[in-house]
Amino acid sequence: MRGTVGGGRGRPAGPLRRGGGQPERGLAEAETAEEEQRKLLADVDELNSAIERAGVDRGDLLAAATAARERLTQVAARVDAARAEYPSVAARLSDFECRCSVGQQLIAAQRAAATSVGTESRLRATLTDVLERNRFASAEDAVSANLDSADADALANRIASHDAAVTAVTMILAAPELQDLPDEPVDITVAGQAMERLQGDLKTADDALSFARPILELMDGAADEVRSITRELVAVTSRYEMVARLAASVRGDAPNTMNMELEAFVLAAELEDIVRAANLRLRTMTSGRYELQHSDALARYRASSGLSLKVLDSHTGEARSPESLSGGEKFQASLALALGLAEVVTSRAGGMRLDTLFIDEGFGSLDSNTLETTMATLDSLREGGRTVGLISHVEALRETVPAQLNVKVVAGGWSVIDQPGQRENRTAASTVA
Repeated sequence: MRGTVGGGRGRPAGPLRRGGGQPERGLAEAETAEEEQRKLLADVDELNSAIERAGVDRGDLLAAATAARERLTQVAARVDAARAEYPSVAARLSDFECRCSVGQQLIAAQRAAATSVGTESRLRATLTDVLERNRFASAEDAVSANLDSADADALANRIASHDAAVTAVTMILAAPELQDLPDEPVDITVAGQAMERLQGDLKTADDALSFARPILELMDGAADEVRSITRELVAVTSRYEMVARLAASVRGDAPNTMNMELEAFVLAAELEDIVRAANLRLRTMTSGRYELQHSDALARYRASSGLSLKVLDSHTGEARSPESLSGGEKFQASLALALGLAEVVTSRAGGMRLDTLFIDEGFGSLDSNTLETTMATLDSLREGGRTVGLISHVEALRETVPAQLNVKVVAGGWSVIDQPGQRENRTAASTVA
């Protein structure tokens, strides 16, 4: 197995030296970039934590709302028990009030009847007492015994009044609705029992009303609490939706229509600069045929978008996938991107140059014309003061690389390095499998 290593800045081969403190500055810049990346990841973690806290708050409020609904259900059950078979507590109260009114009217009628009976009894007792004290056998005897003009007038007036009363009572009793009344006095026992029942119902209604009032007040308080919790839940839900939408956009999920993560968005801006620098080399290596294009088109199968590349073919005028390039064309595109990356890193590092570039293999896929164009591009880098190292098995490179190192595998299984035209250096390298 043989290989050729070419390099140098057009001067004889010798040990490669690292210049000054430039690499340390590059490492410092890289560490700064990594610190910025860690800050971005920390911001994303903080947003995820905010989402989790908002979710916990939302769960607490939902639990409080559930407890309030359960309390409302209990209060409603107590109200249902209070109204019994009535449609509402107010309906039951209205029915009790109606019964009480009827009972009061019945009581008043009974009292009036009792008063009339009592008055009649008192008058009869008085008349009997007067007749007995005046030794009259009857009232008529008493009247006949004293018929002066004044008494006669008084008696006439009483008779007239009595006749009028009799006439009025007769007219009342002649009413059609009173024709079926019994001749005997009405028994008020049933009415008294009904009145007692009404009084009991009235007391029950008063007790139910007293029981229902605190329940209604409790329901009003529970309703106010539910409304307050609902307003808080709406506010927390609004904040949660805002934070969740922002976090989803940062992750590349909906409503991020490009499926582009925040990190990919930042890298896409850098990739555009790299592509512009790479096209300066690629157009030269491909004689102006190919040009790279950054594509932020939506990736299929919900893959992350924003870091894709297309290749514009000037022969067809259409952009196509880099996978459609041949092996040599892919090598040229990869080399152009590497050179473009070096240019961008140099510009980002405040002018710090990447003075050394190693290219491992890839030259075997190039035809003679493409190889010549590619080597001309690499020679232009050498002329700019850079060191370019080529690692390849292509024999044609022997004629174009001025400084070479040959690596040979000896019988013992290790490798030795020598320079053409100089004494072979038999220093052992690593074992080759």
